[in-house]
Amino acid sequence: MSYIKIYPKSLSLLNSEPHTLSGSVIYDIEQYGQLHPRQSFEIQILPSSKPNSWSITSVNDHPAIKNFDSFLKALNYYVFQNLKIQLPQVDESGLYPPFEVGLREVYFALDPDSPSAAPNYFWGEIKREQ
Repeated sequence: MSYIKIYPKSLSLLNSEPHTLSGSVIYDIEQYGQLHPRQSFEIQILPSSKPNSWSITSVNDHPAIKNFDSFLKALNYYVFQNLKIQLPQVDESGLYPPFEVGLREVYFALDPDSPSAAPNYFWGEIKREQ
């Protein structure tokens, strides 16, 4: 198997405009057992089609990571369904306070050979040796 593992480290939100959630995800990539330098990508968090729910979207494309859309789907599910993260409320000026979620104990494994429409990811917990 030729999995690519993505280890997200944190999801940070900064409010640059009223009623807008934008920020970044910091992550590491392991491919064929080799760990690549730490990277990040810019995100926006937008209301999703379901009531009172949100969706993390990438501001840019990531053609170097095949099936990156599957990683975003898994990240959305993990953050909002598994961790049940609640976003902060806007203040009187319409701004969100800065917000950070630590994601240091999880990884997402992508199968780059799987078609994008097929389930081609799973997440696991990082095991710490005692």
